Amino acid sequence: MGIVNAQVGAAAGACGWMPFAAPALWALASDDVTLLQLLQLLLPLLVPTLFGIALAWSWARLQLNRQKNGSGSTASLATCPWGVWRCGRRKGQDVGMTKKLAAVLWDMDGTLVDTEPYWMDEEKRIVEEFGHGSWTQEDALMLVGNPLLVSARIISERGGVDLAPEVIVDRLLDAVIARVRTHIPFRPGARELLLQLREAGVPCALVTMSYRNFADAIAAGVPEGSFDAVVAGDEVQNGKPHPEPYLKAAAELGVDPRDCVALEDSIPGLGSAEAAGTAAIGIPHMVPIPEQPGRTLLTTLEGVSPEILQQVLEASHNSPA
Repeated sequence: MGIVNAQVGAAAGACGWMPFAAPALWALASDDVTLLQLLQLLLPLLVPTLFGIALAWSWARLQLNRQKNGSGSTASLATCPWGVWRCGRRKGQDVGMTKKLAAVLWDMDGTLVDTEPYWMDEEKRIVEEFGHGSWTQEDALMLVGNPLLVSARIISERGGVDLAPEVIVDRLLDAVIARVRTHIPFRPGARELLLQLREAGVPCALVTMSYRNFADAIAAGVPEGSFDAVVAGDEVQNGKPHPEPYLKAAAELGVDPRDCVALEDSIPGLGSAEAAGTAAIGIPHMVPIPEQPGRTLLTTLEGVSPEILQQVLEASHNSPA
């Protein structure tokens, strides 16, 4: 109906001035009127008419976009004067509107806390105690960002550990949890950013492939109220790099993942966050993360503020699809 109204408006704008053009048409029939004088008569009529047609056409295109996307939110005329039709959407978002940071989704190991050395120590201990192979730094780096059962199978195969993957996971978790209860090694800038986000009222979720008992141990060591949701590796069907963990976190917070910033230190984790549609930031730690067009990489979280995360979100919305 909005498009029909706009089309009627355009027709009215084109024809409504016709009665007022009678003097100009009468003058045109006169031999005493020059072309310049005729233009002077018509110009005041043409300018508002063309403006009316352009405005009606813009509104029609805006309504069409609205119907196609099935959304009630549209860019405003004030945001896009003279060209509402140019305010197209990317992935359902309004380019012409500033999207507020809805939430920040945190990876845990290697991003929020520097627990990777704890895991590596315990992996080596298990291989030495129960295996008949070797366990190198390169082997340990292969596990960064993986689901725990995937890591346990690699330990079993490469380290010659004759234990079920589930048993390996339980031993690793018990040992690492005991260590973090004594000391939680936060990554530089992570705790400070978490506090700033809490003060700014930005919801946060912890998204980890570690199991719930370990995630709860870490969550207990951060300022109360820092995390509004926790998604653990034993609570999803598909681990990273599948998008399910980040989609689940956004759903638990009740926000659109496209309005979230995700913080990750690993390739599988960053792949998961990107596949979920978040504005993902890579902060490489143990393993390098390759650069890609449109990918944001930081060397540290020190000095990062909620305002910077907001800028990353806006840049992701305005980048080419």
